Amino acid sequence: MTTKSSTIFLFSGQGSHYYRMGEELYRKHPVFREALEALDELVQSLLGESIISVLYDPRYKKQDVFSTLRHTHPAIFMVEVALARTMQHEGIEPDYVLGTSMGSFAALTIAGGLSAEQAMAAVIRQVEVIEQNCVRGHMLAVLDDPVSYHQNAGLYDNSSLAGVNFYQSFVVATDEAGLEQVEKSLKKGTIRQRLAVDYAFHSPWLDPAKDVYLEFLKTQSLQPLKLPFICCVEGSTLNEVPTTYLWQVVREPIEFQETIELLEIEQSRNYIDLGPSGTLATFLKYLLDKASASSIHPVMTPYGSELQQLEKLRKAFA
Repeated sequence: MTTKSSTIFLFSGQGSHYYRMGEELYRKHPVFREALEALDELVQSLLGESIISVLYDPRYKKQDVFSTLRHTHPAIFMVEVALARTMQHEGIEPDYVLGTSMGSFAALTIAGGLSAEQAMAAVIRQVEVIEQNCVRGHMLAVLDDPVSYHQNAGLYDNSSLAGVNFYQSFVVATDEAGLEQVEKSLKKGTIRQRLAVDYAFHSPWLDPAKDVYLEFLKTQSLQPLKLPFICCVEGSTLNEVPTTYLWQVVREPIEFQETIELLEIEQSRNYIDLGPSGTLATFLKYLLDKASASSIHPVMTPYGSELQQLEKLRKAFA
């Protein structure tokens, strides 16, 4: 690690979540627990139920499907913000924040653009308008060259390219009717995984909710950012974000590969993945050139050891 490296907090979105995420920190780290419980009080006032009770319900195991939007949307936001607050308590501060998809709500909260109350209200309202206006759908992560998407008529005609993770990984979104054809269109042996998501984010199937959500956003305002925000919609660094961006981040494709390539041109980075699964850290391992001086730090994964990872980071950034 060099003194010239800037530190970036990374926040992932839908698809990175699972039951019991962050449980070790919740049980054993007082700062994480306090932050999560404060956010749970907010969500109870809006939803009338506790997300913590759902997340750590003893009936559910990590491998059980966790896809109910009214639970997953706020759960991702809560866990990511609580983890970021824990990192800051440990003395690790970001120079930038980067959000992909709805991870942008947590990123903008840490950057000071949104209060926790504003962000939670925007997250819950988004759930409501999507559930009320959009058909259910699917998202699939595909291990293949993203170029193949445009060369495959069955894929291209029945889905939307929702994001490019790295050179051999992309995500597609489709509706219920298109799923069978999409899976048939993939080459034999192509590894694919259905994400635990019940709506086709980053695709035209979300458009019926657009006008209603934009009307809500007209009543909101973002404060000036205290940290630069790295945008994975435009592949750029923003010092000012309009409220309409809170719709763009779930509607437009995620250009993670392009964004990281541009960041790496400028200087080396310390990438700290604060998403529930460490997926962005995994993508980075494939994206970064072997000669890159940047470092990659996951914190939370489905396999636990969160306190151990936190201790490693504490030592690395001391």
